[in-house]
Amino acid sequence: MKNGQPVIRESRLYPFLKATVGGAFVRRFKVTMEGKEILARYTPPYIVLPNHVMFSDPFIIATLLRHPISWVTSDTQFRSRFSRLFLTLVGAIPKTKFRSDLESVKHIMKRLKSGGVVGIYPEGRRNWDGHTTPLLYATAKLLKVLKVPVVVPLVKGGYLAEPRWSRKRRKGRVIIEFTEGFSTEELKNLSVDQIFDKMNRLLEYDEYDYLKKNPLVVEGKRLAENLELALFICPHCKSIAKLESHFSLFTCTACGYAVHLNRYGFFEKRSEELYFETIREWNKWQLAYLKGLLEEGEKKDQPVFEDSRVWLMQGKRNKPFKKMHFGTLSIFADRLQLSSLKGDLLVFPMDEIQSINVQSGERLEFFHQGKLLRFRFLNTLVSAYKWLAAVLLMQGKFTVPEDTYPVPGKTG
Repeated sequence: MKNGQPVIRESRLYPFLKATVGGAFVRRFKVTMEGKEILARYTPPYIVLPNHVMFSDPFIIATLLRHPISWVTSDTQFRSRFSRLFLTLVGAIPKTKFRSDLESVKHIMKRLKSGGVVGIYPEGRRNWDGHTTPLLYATAKLLKVLKVPVVVPLVKGGYLAEPRWSRKRRKGRVIIEFTEGFSTEELKNLSVDQIFDKMNRLLEYDEYDYLKKNPLVVEGKRLAENLELALFICPHCKSIAKLESHFSLFTCTACGYAVHLNRYGFFEKRSEELYFETIREWNKWQLAYLKGLLEEGEKKDQPVFEDSRVWLMQGKRNKPFKKMHFGTLSIFADRLQLSSLKGDLLVFPMDEIQSINVQSGERLEFFHQGKLLRFRFLNTLVSAYKWLAAVLLMQGKFTVPEDTYPVPGKTG
């Protein structure tokens, strides 16, 4: 062990992982590199600052780099003994998402001082619609403190090949574009605000803007399957959670509205009207529409939507979760509310919900009064993203373009 990190074992494990796991992902997604010559200018210590599109992108980026990289990883991934052992062996650094974590910062500093490379995802989460999500300001503060060079890999085509909402990988093509992020001198001279502004410029990316100019093809028979995890409001009848996917077809069970998702990632009409061509456009509209519903619900103090058969679980950093309550989860404009089958009513005010996120397996997690809570939906097709979006909208952490509301075409 060196500075708390398993450097010797890591160096032995890396060539094997790059040749097997990493190599398999690179081949599957036909990965190509742009700006490869930039990597030759970087020697440890330095920081890798990518956009987060795919489950696989940390493996792909690690395979393309010459030097072993320690990714800052959600501490959720450390709760399994097997994954904890694996992640420790490859030098991963656990961090609680969307919370200040001094212990993680100390590990990052130690790793860099020992001549290592650290990977940080400034979005904190994978995006749902192919567009970069708001970056964490804390990352800019951290870069200012660390003052080591930064390289930025921009993942293109990854959303089409492995979207956040899909449970199956597709056969697509991924491009990793490397650009120079920050030099040590630049980080010394720039303010935190200036660093944050440049981070946003470097990592701004929209998959559909790219695809319109550079068409990519994905192969598969189930291209729309599980899309209801990302898109949850029908633009035709405005029903919530009535959308269902089947192979490449996406249909509303309430009104019959249907679209087809083609192999270029765009919608084709199967009904009388095509409201949106892209998942991004649909998502922007549904967020705006959901905000309107929440504001209307605030006046009436009525639930906007709810899901039954929900487990409320409680856990600690890297400890397994324990089941606490089972019942129906409802959302109001000012709170989440769980009505348990035993008659208990648990209330979570919006202003007390912290660090909310959707973990793998569509589990909704957040901190409330210092406790880590998880809501697990027994129906695996329930969109945890709609819960995340609703809370962030009411907390003012999701911005909604005004020109997307109301819905184009029919207004119902």
